[in-house]
Amino acid sequence: MYGRSDIERLTEKLGYENEVLRLIANQTEVVDGSVDPTLIELVSGKRGAIVGAKVHITVSDSIGSGQVGKLLNSISALAFLSCFKILDGIVEWILKCNFNAGVLTRSAWRFEEKLHDMNESKLLLPSLLVEQDWLRGIAFSLYKNLVPFRHEIVHRHSYEVSDGVLVVVDTKSDDRRELRIDRHRLGSLARFVIGLGDCLTEQAALDQHMTLRMRYYADQIADMHEMGVFDQKEPLVVNVKLTVPEEEGTFTADLGYVRQKAHGIHPGKEVLFNLILCAIRDTEIIWKWEIPYAAVPPDAFLVLDEEMLPEFRISIN
Repeated sequence: MYGRSDIERLTEKLGYENEVLRLIANQTEVVDGSVDPTLIELVSGKRGAIVGAKVHITVSDSIGSGQVGKLLNSISALAFLSCFKILDGIVEWILKCNFNAGVLTRSAWRFEEKLHDMNESKLLLPSLLVEQDWLRGIAFSLYKNLVPFRHEIVHRHSYEVSDGVLVVVDTKSDDRRELRIDRHRLGSLARFVIGLGDCLTEQAALDQHMTLRMRYYADQIADMHEMGVFDQKEPLVVNVKLTVPEEEGTFTADLGYVRQKAHGIHPGKEVLFNLILCAIRDTEIIWKWEIPYAAVPPDAFLVLDEEMLPEFRISIN
């Protein structure tokens, strides 16, 4: 269950909606402005002390972004429905897998039946949702809570877009619940469901950076899933090039200073960094280590010699 053939079926099921949402999510970045990955260049002196620093930040400024913003406002209801369809596709896939395994007795569901069967205690879930109960809780609650607003848009065409905010009212609820989604939150919803689908179809791993991203997106739409917040800062990956001289056969990297510098450049964000460490003997670079953020140790200092971290070491000669 949930083997390769099942994953391929989910990939195919989500294909079109994923493409639409990726396009919309990318365009929200064009409108809001984006920062390309920062390159921080640091030069170390003896005992790891930093003696020089340069920072390269490229800001993307898109011509015509105002027109793109108007377009996004006009299709915000379509974007919301695409987000819901991905969640619905995942729910249907889980239920279908359970039917095929003999856990459930029906193979077609109305929305009320989907919500009922998703609460079955005997339901078998993908390992990702078993191991990451926070992700399961948010995804399922998000689906349940958005069903009435999906119905309002699809069946009653009841919504409006005002000043870039999609407004949908649940006319069937006693208190006429209102959902308001601006472009930023719509982008967060889109990226959350895209990330969920990517992880379930094994197109992405729920590693450290993906976990931070998913929790950040979840915080932006907390009123939709009602599962609380993580108070997660926006995650950002930067590249740090650190040049260090040889001292008695070793090379010392001041990771504490690197972190301080990275966070100072991007205050208010959760900064991770890929480390490009250039080892200098006399005036020549003799070794280079390219260490991805997930493998950068948490220590204040990293002391390397020529034999360490061979999986990330590149010989210059």
